[in-house]
Amino acid sequence: MKRLVLCVLALALLLTACANPGNTSSQPAGSSDETMNLEDFLTAVKEDPSRFWIRDGVPYGYIVRDLDGNGVDECVMLNGTNFFIFTLESPVRHVSDYAFSTATTRWFTSDNAKFPGIFFLDIGGGKRNYAYLSLNNGKIEAETLYTEDYLNDDALEVLSTDKDLVAEAKKAFADANEVSFIPMGKITDNIGRKLKHLRKENPTYEYVTVGGPDCFYTGLGKADKSFAYIFFGGQDGPTIADVAEKNAELMGCAGIYTTVGEIFADQAKLPLSVDDLLAALEVTEADYWDGWIIFLYNGKAVEIETGSGDPDNVDAKPTVKITADMPCIVADRMSLEVNGNIVHYN
Repeated sequence: MKRLVLCVLALALLLTACANPGNTSSQPAGSSDETMNLEDFLTAVKEDPSRFWIRDGVPYGYIVRDLDGNGVDECVMLNGTNFFIFTLESPVRHVSDYAFSTATTRWFTSDNAKFPGIFFLDIGGGKRNYAYLSLNNGKIEAETLYTEDYLNDDALEVLSTDKDLVAEAKKAFADANEVSFIPMGKITDNIGRKLKHLRKENPTYEYVTVGGPDCFYTGLGKADKSFAYIFFGGQDGPTIADVAEKNAELMGCAGIYTTVGEIFADQAKLPLSVDDLLAALEVTEADYWDGWIIFLYNGKAVEIETGSGDPDNVDAKPTVKITADMPCIVADRMSLEVNGNIVHYN
């Protein structure tokens, strides 16, 4: 049996919900003469969410989608059980908020251009409620399309008179084309997100293989291998390029390959000795192998490559200082096993 060493997959749990429209006014998101691209807008939101009428701190994540099909994208931000919706025109404009009624709402989209809004599903009152959120003339509208009474043999009740919309909703839910919000926090928040979503969001990324302490890791990343979302690894066997098409909807990101500075910039002032870095991170135990430092941090496996391995003493602690540009892998061991089973048995 081929040996697979699987890298980090942490399923990101989105707890959200269904049905009370909030503010539907359209207001400039900032001064009336201010222009921003998406990157600048996201940075500004992180710095001061209240400036953009966003409550309760920095949103969990966002998606970009043309909700009204007019050729201008909207940025939909998720915070708790609320959507905050902005039109990415010049200037960026706050369109509306929408408050969902339960913390179990799931969101889905269609590839059919006739239905650019967001389908959503929540559970309440003994029923599964299937609905559609759309943007029309700057106003958010929500319509419950049909329900299933799971206390009565899933009895179906169709509420909408739009047969095409109901049919498309059923297809969207059956296809499980679920929305994957792009995290606005740390890069490691992407652990657990599906390959199909990361691939769609990063069209220039390639399937790459990078080195670990005693195996390879394979994933989706930059062509120069300076960054990658890693999915699994091993000492032999398939790479992600061999299995991606079959498993893109099943495999979640199992880890991140980047640099020490990208992961620990807020926790440690680099460069530092090995001991000083571990002390700054409050890590009391670490292993060393051929110039690699291996330890657990916040439940994740961390592997740092110092490039200072000694062939005569492979388990020696590196004596070089840890710098911001050293390669660093952060992975979830449980996810390694999950992805490994997907590759091996599917």
